[in-house]
Amino acid sequence: MDKKELRDLILQEAAKGNIVFMTFDGVKVMNLDEFIKQPAEGILYDLNRDKATVLTFLDDPKWINDFAVALVIEKMRPMLDAAKKVDDTHNTNDKPLSCPVCGKTDCEAMQDPPKYPPEVQAMLTAVRECMKNIQDKQLAITFDNFIALQRALRKLEEMEKQNV
Repeated sequence: MDKKELRDLILQEAAKGNIVFMTFDGVKVMNLDEFIKQPAEGILYDLNRDKATVLTFLDDPKWINDFAVALVIEKMRPMLDAAKKVDDTHNTNDKPLSCPVCGKTDCEAMQDPPKYPPEVQAMLTAVRECMKNIQDKQLAITFDNFIALQRALRKLEEMEKQNV
């Protein structure tokens, strides 16, 4: 396969949601969604970008960015896993201030909340206000803090449902 054919294959497969990479047996095509389910070590190994392999190419300045890619993928893998866990239990595409029962942001229950124990209502109000400030002011928060807020809100909403 010449360079043009290889380029065309890579672009065609990418358009289909696949990844093309080179193995000892030659070119391999794999579904990208399936490929990224691997641990970081597997991804880097399959792409010949694991740190041990990259460090064998010190004569090629490209090794510097390849090593950086390895570090980035290793750092991002746990974040992706954490985001997946949150997404599995709570649709993170919902607006953060949606009603825990109906999902609407203009729900009457959100405007005039039912009576809950004061400590639950105070925590729920504080978390909702924090999420609203972040959303309204487009504040930057760390991924870990975002996840912590989402979990706190979900836990409080669960408590709220139990008291209904």
